[in-house]
Amino acid sequence: MIYAAKVQIFLISIKKDVKNFIIISDFTSIKIILYFFALVFC
Repeated sequence: MIYAAKVQIFLISIKKDVKNFIIISDFTSIKIILYFFALVFC
């Protein structure tokens, strides 16, 4: 439960920054973030 709540809060904070992140990041940074999500949710 606590872990799920932390993940949900994390996702909300990510959603708020997604637009700015996409604007300032390059493809490599996006791949790193996707890899991080794979580690978190698998």
